[in-house]
Amino acid sequence: MADDADTRLAKLKQRRASYDDKIRRLEKAAREKARKEDTRRKILVGAVVLLAAEDDPDKEVWLARLLDQELTRVDDRALFGLAAKEGC
Repeated sequence: MADDADTRLAKLKQRRASYDDKIRRLEKAAREKARKEDTRRKILVGAVVLLAAEDDPDKEVWLARLLDQELTRVDDRALFGLAAKEGC
C-alpha cells in the first residue's frame, strides 16, 4: 500500500514539474512577445516623427529641442549631432 502511495506521489510530482516547465516557457514567450511589440512601437513612432520633421520645419525644431532636453548620454546625443551636456 505504501509503495502505491509513493508511486502516485512520484507521478504527481513529475506531472507538477512538467506543468511548471510549461508555465515557465509560456511566461518567457509572453515576455519576449511584449518586448518585441514594445520595440516595434518605438521604431514606428520614431519613423513617423522623423518623417514629420522632414516635412515640417516647425516639427523639426520641436524634435531638435526635445532631443536636446531629453537625451543625456554622450553617445545618444552624438548620434543626433548634439554636443555633450555639461554636468552629465
